[in-house]
Amino acid sequence: MFPELIDNIAKLRQTPIPEHRKSLLAPLSTWLSLKSERSETANLNFICTHNSRRSQLAQVWAQTVAHYFHLDIRCFSGGTEVTALHPKIAETLKQAGFKIEVAGNSNPVYSIYYSNDVAPIPIYSKLFDQQPTDYKPFASIMTCTTADQNCPYVAGSEKRIALPYNDPGQYDHTLKQSAAYKACSEQIASELIYAFAQVIQKKS
Repeated sequence: MFPELIDNIAKLRQTPIPEHRKSLLAPLSTWLSLKSERSETANLNFICTHNSRRSQLAQVWAQTVAHYFHLDIRCFSGGTEVTALHPKIAETLKQAGFKIEVAGNSNPVYSIYYSNDVAPIPIYSKLFDQQPTDYKPFASIMTCTTADQNCPYVAGSEKRIALPYNDPGQYDHTLKQSAAYKACSEQIASELIYAFAQVIQKKS
């Protein structure tokens, strides 16, 4: 893993998690622990409306943190509509220590690298039910309230967890944009670090 990312994760691991957020994260930690106890791969599907911001950040950070903790977790993300990854997400991830390659135009595919020794994470906007067949069953992580309300049933999901985040897109075209995207990325990262660390603690 890239040294800058390792340092960043170590810093984010010290971020205090509010009690009400710990309550939202508890079902995720419990489900991941159960999978770990059974020596099963845990598949996570992060779902938001457009699959352009929060769900993509969650997919990338979850896969990276899983690698950091040596947990058998595979991550996917999707939306209820197809748009395109917002360029600010790629910029924010690059500033956090990831290396990025991009190909395509209207809905480009971004290859997100967290290590030179591991295949990159491909992210682009897609529907939540377009994950590979072997990614089932999975836990549906609803990263926005709109998607949670519009998807009462997610086929292939054996666990549904509401983990909403504020949309940094509300600050687009303002002076607060960069700070909002960075804050959202760091909140998602720190909370996933906390949730995954709970799994490690239960194993030890």
